[in-house]
Formats: sequence, C-alpha cells, structure tokens
Amino acid sequence: MHPGRAQVAPFYDLLCVEAYLPRQPMAMSIGGENKPGRVEARHWDALAAAAGVTPRAVRGTLLEMIEKLPTAIVVAAADAQLLRTEQDFLHARVQPVIEERVAFVKAALGR
Repeated sequence: MHPGRAQVAPFYDLLCVEAYLPRQPMAMSIGGENKPGRVEARHWDALAAAAGVTPRAVRGTLLEMIEKLPTAIVVAAADAQLLRTEQDFLHARVQPVIEERVAFVKAALGR
C-alpha cells in the first residue's frame, strides 16, 4: 500500500508454491491464519484492518479475483509460447490449486 493507492505486489509473489509443495502452510498469514482452507471472513477483515483499508475493499478485490482467475489460468496455459510440458504443468498442478483456493474464498465470503 502506498499513500492513497494500492500497488500490485512484486512478480515473485505470483509463484504458485502449492503446485510444488502441496499442503504446506502459506509463507505469510492472512489475518493470523496461514492454512489456506482455514482462512475465514474474519481473517480477511483483519488483513484489511492491518493494511488500513476497508473490509469492503478487500472483499471487492477478492470477488473480482475469484471471478477472473479460473479463466485466466486457462488462457495462460493455452499460450502457444509455452512448451507443452509447461502447459501440462499449469493444467495439472496450478489450475487445481486455483480452483481449490477460489472455493475457499467463496466459502469464507459466503458465496
């Protein structure tokens, strides 16, 4: 967060560690919880408070992400510049993680 605006995290934060190390706790917690399936609405609200933004802003961003991510991974995996093994890895290892995490966030937000 910067005064008056948010900025996207560095690119290294986009790495899907779950694809390589299944069922590990997250490196950084969300509102004090570091197990993806246990993050609840109250944890997202705590994250919002710690970041100095409203829970509504965090929830709005989450809803936007869970709407766009499932399609984004399919598009990314279909990129003709990727090797077939890379495409297969995205489909087999990353896409299921995204689907699982989308379900976790939906459940946390009561969607």
